[in-house]
Amino acid sequence: MPQRETTWQNPDFDNPYNWPAHPQVHWGEGYLLDSLWCLGREWYVECGTDLVITDISLPKGGLLDVNQDWSTPHKTHRRGTDADISAKSVPTNRICGPRPAGGTYDPVWEKTKLRKIAIKNCELRPLKGDPGHLRPAEKKKK
Repeated sequence: MPQRETTWQNPDFDNPYNWPAHPQVHWGEGYLLDSLWCLGREWYVECGTDLVITDISLPKGGLLDVNQDWSTPHKTHRRGTDADISAKSVPTNRICGPRPAGGTYDPVWEKTKLRKIAIKNCELRPLKGDPGHLRPAEKKKK
């Protein structure tokens, strides 16, 4: 099997295409950001595409107005401890599974390599029923 190019570059900061009401939604706790950097590197090596993180938290926390109705679907993002991954991260060539079409709640996420890479290599875990939504894995009790 041929090796993929493993050159890692600094991430591009998007002009948030999903959340124009909040242009800065990539603030988070250090341990989460470290794990997301890990996932981004591993995903690129394995899948050949960049990892697109749609939101983590606002600079000082607070409610993300996702649907412009100020409801609370993203209440776990207020502290910068959770992150959403865009379906655009999954390559269309099916290297890492079929591309989800319905956002982070799409069950197709279960068929991508995101879960395996996140859990095995980067100490992240997808939420049950929402595999495009990640948070740090719980530490094992001794």
